[in-house]
Amino acid sequence: MSHEGRLSPAEAAEVLKRSQPIPVERGSSPVSVAAIEGTTLAGEPTMRLVLPIDRPTLLLFLSATCGGCADLFAAAQPSATIFDGEALDVLIVLRDDDPMLADLVAGAHHVVAPSAWSTYRVSGAPFFSLVLPGLSTVATEGVAWGAEAVAECVSRALGGDLDVDVPRLVAD
Repeated sequence: MSHEGRLSPAEAAEVLKRSQPIPVERGSSPVSVAAIEGTTLAGEPTMRLVLPIDRPTLLLFLSATCGGCADLFAAAQPSATIFDGEALDVLIVLRDDDPMLADLVAGAHHVVAPSAWSTYRVSGAPFFSLVLPGLSTVATEGVAWGAEAVAECVSRALGGDLDVDVPRLVAD
């Protein structure tokens, strides 16, 4: 740096090499959208969220020991109607492969992916994140206060009202 506080051309080039553009298309959360890879409850490797996505995807972070998760497990089933009419995929994201989960998960799309919990900054169940095509960050997220409350948040977000339950203070 010069005595006037200016960078030399070489220093400026080095700074520009390390810089990353700020995404223009962002959701309401600062949490970046990331692929989710893990296993099924049977232990088979699976890739459940492949980027870029072409449909809205609701991630439900659930647990077998979560008292408030039962209706969310039920709502995630292919035969459930709570998210009916919403053009979205529903994915249950599990932290572990607790044997109690098999009956709860049943036929729902799921992945055991402990790393997804930290990637999406989820500290506990029940929690949801909605990922929309074309957005670089989570569109809307929050504590999953039941299937009806999540369905309402999803409906508002699909209508363009992106919001978070508890705003995050720090971006990635």
